Amino acid sequence: MKIGVMTFHWATNYGAVLQSYALVKHLNNLGYDAEDINYIPRRIMLRLRFFDLYLRRFNNIKRASKFKSFRKSFLRVSKKTYKNNKALHKITNEYDAVITGSDQIWNESFLTTAEKTPTRSYFLDFVPKNVIRMSYAASFGTNILTEAHKALALDELEQFDAISVREQNAVDMLKEQGINAVTVCDPTLLIDVGEYECIAQKAKDKSKVELFNFMLRMGRESTDKTLDYVLNDALKDKTNLGQGIVPVEDWVWKIKNSDFVVTDSFHCMVFALLYHKPFIAVNDKNCSMNARINTLAQRLGVANRVIDSFDKEKINQLIENKDIDWDFVEKAKAEWVRESTEFIRSSLNIKNN
Repeated sequence: MKIGVMTFHWATNYGAVLQSYALVKHLNNLGYDAEDINYIPRRIMLRLRFFDLYLRRFNNIKRASKFKSFRKSFLRVSKKTYKNNKALHKITNEYDAVITGSDQIWNESFLTTAEKTPTRSYFLDFVPKNVIRMSYAASFGTNILTEAHKALALDELEQFDAISVREQNAVDMLKEQGINAVTVCDPTLLIDVGEYECIAQKAKDKSKVELFNFMLRMGRESTDKTLDYVLNDALKDKTNLGQGIVPVEDWVWKIKNSDFVVTDSFHCMVFALLYHKPFIAVNDKNCSMNARINTLAQRLGVANRVIDSFDKEKINQLIENKDIDWDFVEKAKAEWVRESTEFIRSSLNIKNN
C-alpha cells in the first residue's frame, strides 16, 4: 500500500522534521510504502528567504542550511516537488492513501498566506475520491474556529475517511461542527527511541552538555525568567547548550547525553521523556499552544514537571528531585502508541471493511 504524507517536512524546526521522520518511519515499519509528498509552497518559501536576506537574518540562513542537510540524509520524500495546490491536483494514482499531519497544518494564518489565495492543500482537496483521506495528529493551532476557517476546512473534512488530531480541544471544536475525531500521540512517540540512534550518531559535535536548555518563546516572562534563573543561579556551575544553532543530529545527541533539560518546546520535552532525562517544561498559561504539552504531561504522568509561570521555589524542587517514575512513563507511552497505531491500521483498511 503506497501512502503519501502531507506535513511541514520543509520547516526549519526541530520538531517538524523529526515528526516527519518518525511518522514515515513508523508507517514503513508497519509494512506500508510511505513517503512525504514534497509539497513546498513557493510563495511562503520565497517570502521567508526574502525577509531573511533583507533583514540580514544570517542565523536563519545558516539554520536552513543545516536542516536541508538533515532532510537529504533522513527524510523519505517524493521525487517530484509540488509548489502549489494546482500542481497537487495532478496527483492521480500515485497513492492508495494520503495522510495529512502532524503539526499545525490546519493553522488559519498559514492556510491564507502559503499561496496567492487561501489553500486547502492540507485538507487534501486534491486527493481522488477512491483514495483514502485521513489525518494524523493534525492541529488547528487555535482554540476557536473563525467563520473563514470553517469555510476553508469543514466541507473538505467531511470527505475524510478518518480524522485524528493532537489536542483534545480540536476534538471538541470538530464535534461542535458534527465531525468526529480522536486524539493520538505525536509521531515522535510512535517509534522506539533506538530508531533515533542513526540520527544521534551523525552528530558533528559530540561534546556533552550537562544542562540542555532550549527555549523557543523568548520574550515571555515565564520563559525569560526561568531560563535566566536556571543558567545564572540554580545550575550556574553546569555546562549548557547556550542559544547557538546546532544541526538536528547534534540536537538529538545532546539531549540524549545531557543530565537535565529545561525547555518550553513540546518536542524537546518529548525527547527528554524518550531518553529518560529529568526536565522542567515551561508551559506559559497565556500561550495558545499549551494544550499539547498539558496533554502529553498528563497522559505520561509527569504533570508535576510542568510550570505555567516563573516559580523559583518549584524550579528548585524539580532540580533537586530528579526522580521520575520511568516505568509508568514507558507503560503509558506504550498504551498510547498501541491506540494510535490501531487508529492508523483501521483507517488505512477502512475501504476494505
